[in-house]
Amino acid sequence: MKTRKVLIVGIIVLAGLIVLALIAGGLGIYYSRGELDEKREANRPPTVYVYKPKDGETYPAGTTIQAHVSVTGIKPITRIEMWLNGELHETQNPVPGTVKGASQADAVFEVPIGEGANMMYWRAVDYAGLIGQSPPVAIVGGPAQTLETSEVTAEDGQTLEEIAKDQGADLGAVDEPV
Repeated sequence: MKTRKVLIVGIIVLAGLIVLALIAGGLGIYYSRGELDEKREANRPPTVYVYKPKDGETYPAGTTIQAHVSVTGIKPITRIEMWLNGELHETQNPVPGTVKGASQADAVFEVPIGEGANMMYWRAVDYAGLIGQSPPVAIVGGPAQTLETSEVTAEDGQTLEEIAKDQGADLGAVDEPV
C-alpha cells in the first residue's frame, strides 16, 4: 500500500515537472520569436509605392510624363532610382521625413515615352544600404495624338451656332471643358 502511494505521488510529481517544462519551453519560444521579429523588422528594406503611371497605361510616343513615387522604410532613405527599359534613367537623393517613426520620402521623375513598350521600376536605398524595389510598370508609347483643325472666318455679329451651322458641325457633339 505504501509503495502504491509513493508511486502515485511520483507520477503526480513527474506530471507536474512535465507541465512546468512545457510552460518554460513555450515562454522561451514566445520570447525568442519576439526577438527574431525585431531583428527581422530592423533589416526590412524600404517599400516603394508607384502612384503614377499605372501599369498598362498608354501615352503618346515622344512626350514626357511625370512619375510619382513614395518610399517608406525603417531607416532614412538616401537614394531613389528610376530604371527605364533596363537602364538607370535618374537618381534622386531625397530629404526624408518621418511619419509615425518610419522614414518617408516622395519623388517625381520626368519620363520620356518611347514608341512601343516602356518598362520601368524604382529602387530605394536606405541608410543601411538595404534596397527595396517597386513592381515593374509597363506603359505603351502609342502614336502621337493630333487634332484636326480648320480655319473659319466669322462675319461680324455671327453667333457660334450660326458658324457651326454654316460649317455643318453639331455643337452638341463638342465636349464641354472639365
